[in-house]
Amino acid sequence: MKEEGTVEKSKTPEDRKANEWVVKYWEKRSMRPRVLEIFEKRYGFDPRPVYQAGLIADFFSWPEAAAT
Repeated sequence: MKEEGTVEKSKTPEDRKANEWVVKYWEKRSMRPRVLEIFEKRYGFDPRPVYQAGLIADFFSWPEAAAT
């Protein structure tokens, strides 16, 4: 939602408020922050620049059950 600009695209103030809450709530609870934290602890570096450059596979789309 954050990357898609859902908050900015909200049609009503109520939608905007709800979307802001959802983005804030899931910011630390979604798979991406969890995977990045685990990867950084295990391998000792932040994989985001390498991932954004397209040099490593998309590991953010793993099913959640596989990471638990």
